[in-house]
Amino acid sequence: LARRYFAARGSAGRHHVRGISILENLIRNYPESAFLNLFRMHRTSFWMLVDLITPMWPAEPGAKTPPRPIYQQVAVALYVIGSVGGGGKERSRIALNISKGAVGIYMWRTLAVLSNLLPEYVRWPSVEERARCAEQRSMAGGAQEIFQDCVGFLDGSIIVLRDKGQVDPEAYFFRKK
Repeated sequence: LARRYFAARGSAGRHHVRGISILENLIRNYPESAFLNLFRMHRTSFWMLVDLITPMWPAEPGAKTPPRPIYQQVAVALYVIGSVGGGGKERSRIALNISKGAVGIYMWRTLAVLSNLLPEYVRWPSVEERARCAEQRSMAGGAQEIFQDCVGFLDGSIIVLRDKGQVDPEAYFFRKK
């Protein structure tokens, strides 16, 4: 009886199923459609993002335990940010089986690194770029009159779509209730 209660237990942050962590399993083994649904980006785009931000990732001197790999920290942040209904730390902690503190640290660390990229990737387009976008929209046909003066589109979360998309239809939904 004493051995049962005093036996060493693994931490919640390093939970494994058949030798692989739950988070690692989601990242490496889930089908592409499930990956897109969980992290709101395709797996190839995820790895491109990780490669882009890895050189900017802050060092963790004096950490008591080795940190999770950068790609896992980014995946946790994307999971929280992209969760339907906001997700939240508690729900993410339970789903990924990691501590709530780790969820918060990974999310804010990822957001801090991504915010350094804002000037390069989020900017107002030049006159030439706006003209090129308008030309591309007019060639696409459809509702160009409605979006005539629109500079661009983010993710369709405001625009109600009458029909689901042909590619990745499960990724199209209206978040505003």
